[in-house]
Amino acid sequence: MSYSINFAVVDKNDRVFDIDDKCSFYLNIAAGKVLIKRALIRLIEKRSEAIKLEPPNGWGNYSNTVKFLTEFLMNCQELIDKGYDDATIFIN
Repeated sequence: MSYSINFAVVDKNDRVFDIDDKCSFYLNIAAGKVLIKRALIRLIEKRSEAIKLEPPNGWGNYSNTVKFLTEFLMNCQELIDKGYDDATIFIN
């Protein structure tokens, strides 16, 4: 299964910035779960600003992003529950 994700960053002053550059990183699954949960909460809190970043072609829209992050979070928890708490997430 493969996903393509566009990232947006919220700075300390709660301003939203779209990031068009590609990035890759590895993350421990427990740390990844925390990061994804924070991103999901922030995305929900900043819904109106996030919707403004939706591209005209519909790819990466708000509702699909929330759905993806929710499923990602649930999958992380499922792996942790199954004892794979030392797993590594690769995001590209």
